[in-house]
Amino acid sequence: MSISLSWLPAELYDTILRQLWLSKLSYEERIDLLISLPLVNKAWLSIFAPIAMTDAHIATPEYGLHYIQLLRETPFPEPKGLWTMATAAAASRCRSLTFHIRGDSTLFPVQLYRATNTMGDTLVSTLYTVAGLGFLPNLRRLSIEYSNWGFDDLFDHYRMIAFPKQITHLDLNYSYNENDPNVPRSLKEYLHGSYVRHRCAKCELSSIRSVSLSGVPIEFVRDILGVCPNTETLEVPTTLADSLTSLHPLSSTVHTIILQTSQGAKRDARLNSVLAKSILQCCFPSLRIVIEEDMDGRAWRRIGGLSHSRSLEILRSRAANDL
Repeated sequence: MSISLSWLPAELYDTILRQLWLSKLSYEERIDLLISLPLVNKAWLSIFAPIAMTDAHIATPEYGLHYIQLLRETPFPEPKGLWTMATAAAASRCRSLTFHIRGDSTLFPVQLYRATNTMGDTLVSTLYTVAGLGFLPNLRRLSIEYSNWGFDDLFDHYRMIAFPKQITHLDLNYSYNENDPNVPRSLKEYLHGSYVRHRCAKCELSSIRSVSLSGVPIEFVRDILGVCPNTETLEVPTTLADSLTSLHPLSSTVHTIILQTSQGAKRDARLNSVLAKSILQCCFPSLRIVIEEDMDGRAWRRIGGLSHSRSLEILRSRAANDL
């Protein structure tokens, strides 16, 4: 017996599409969804448009321009279609913006510097439009996903110099194509080891309270904290645990450090021991450290027995969620 999809309740469609959109999707998969789902029918469009606008992803310069036009509600070259009308109505509810900036792998395996970059310019233009014209009052999170790119673009081109004051969470993720033979591990290690600290006096993101960083060296963390002087919660991978002391002295506003499980990392007793030692050697009194790593019992007992003398509050991520 065949069942028509049209018989399914709209709430089920909404749940499925929302979970799909919020899942970890590749750059190509997200573009495919943006293109194909609005074409299914009007019902799917009316469900998908609010989802795509609540947590918006900008993956191409063309869509970035389209998004800005939606915010400004300027006339389009062609008559407004259903997708334009639906997304324009939903844009005001946007709570997060994610930009996908990819290096040009046709020239180099990892893009270190480029005088002009259309996606980088799209990021600047969008933030300028939102900040200058007071759009997206419910926007709270900005995420920037750099793929096959060095760490300097954000500072060299002042990508966040026009920053909406309503944003309180900043997520920066740097990743590399692990399956590309042109991106060897030695190159990634070189990028981390050769990073030179930046001074960004023209840019201060005073509204940011939470910073999440992934795939970056500890010096980059220090630079971002310098740009975000009111940070309260810092989230970094466990791979940076042994470098936490490099952040000393830490701003007095920071009260929580979250050590996120590194993607693809394997549970290892030696790593647990190093992590425990690194945490206990921190020079940060009265600090809460949340550990997502599934550490073994021995490491936890070691932390629990000595953390009191360091005035540290050590929590598992599950316990932290209950606070």
